[in-house]
Parts: sequence; C-alpha cells; structure tokens
Amino acid sequence: LAHTDHLKNFISDRLTSLEDFCRAIDAGLAETPEDHDAKALIDAMTHVRNVRMKQASFDTMFDPLKATIALLKKHNIMMSDTVLEKLEQAPFKWENTKKTTLNAREVLGPLQSLQQEKVKEEVEEFKEKVVGFAAKFKSEAPFQYSLGADAAYKLLDEWNLALDGIEAEAARLTSE
Repeated sequence: LAHTDHLKNFISDRLTSLEDFCRAIDAGLAETPEDHDAKALIDAMTHVRNVRMKQASFDTMFDPLKATIALLKKHNIMMSDTVLEKLEQAPFKWENTKKTTLNAREVLGPLQSLQQEKVKEEVEEFKEKVVGFAAKFKSEAPFQYSLGADAAYKLLDEWNLALDGIEAEAARLTSE
C-alpha cells in the first residue's frame, strides 16, 4: 500500500510540477521586454534557459508515467480522474510551452544583441575613464618631496576617494 501511494504521489507530483513550470514560463514570456529593460531581458532569457535545461526530462516523462498508471491499473489501483486528465493534457501544454519559448528566442535575439552592444559601449567608456584616471594620477599625484607629508596625505586621501568612485562603478558594471 505504501509503495502504491508513493507511485500515485509521484505521478501527481510530476504532473503538478510540469504544470506549474509551464505556467511560470508562459507567464514570464508573455510580454516582450523593452529595448532598454535589461532586467526583463535577463528574466526572459532565464526562462528560455530553464526550458532548455528541463526539456530532456520533460520530453521523456510521459511514457513512464503512463506505464506506471497502467501498472497500478493492472493491480486494481485507480488514479483520480483529475490526474488522468492532467496526464492527457500535459504533453500538449509542454509542447505549447516549448513553442512559446522558441518564439521568444526569435524575439529576444535582436534585443540580446542590442543589449550586448550597450554593455560593450559602457565597458569601453569605463576603460577610457580608468586609463584617463591612471594617466592623471601619474601626472598629478603627490610624488614630490617638496609638498610635505601633510599635503601629500591630503592629496592621497582625495585620490583614494576618486578611486573608490571608480571601484564602485566597476562593481556596478560587473553586477548588471
């Protein structure tokens, strides 16, 4: 009895898991991200990746579930009509989710390229800023003995604050 309950729960859980997954993916890909919305683009690309990662397991799960139900039926253990209905609808829902994902990939491709160009531009601008900062530091830094220790430490503190700003910008760029 415990084994059959486990099998019944396994079937029900797998179908519910697939149904929830398809619902989440379909909802996540329902709207196309705007050109400037990097977060929405990343979220949509994450949904596409999740489908690709789950595709092999979901594609091959229906026949084993049907075989398990047939085995239970052979031993006079019936599944609820709800579970049987879910199993009947599941392959169609899964195929629709895969089609939605395929369509989303086609739409997201140009947006992804556009976002890549924006990131490249930001990185190039940041690189120029860092090179300019380094050159300015070399030319204006307190490397002269005639400044005195107090003035040199004050200038070093100012340069350190400027460097903190550059490090914060680098952290922002790497976190996006």
